[in-house]
Amino acid sequence: MIRAFALAEDGLLSFESMATILDFDQAQDMDKSALQVRMVRLRKKILASGAQGSVIESVRNVGYQLFEPIKII
Repeated sequence: MIRAFALAEDGLLSFESMATILDFDQAQDMDKSALQVRMVRLRKKILASGAQGSVIESVRNVGYQLFEPIKII
């Protein structure tokens, strides 16, 4: 997921692309809530690594956007 955020334009990923990355079945209603749980956990890990402020935010009716610059080595 981090790699996808780093490669995405403006750090923005749609719900559909995130569901594909996580191999969720898009027909299920639980996908959005499962995705929300994963984003909460990812935020906590990024904050624990030293980032400050709002690192990942929900973009209404679109998906999520990463605001912390990430380098992939």
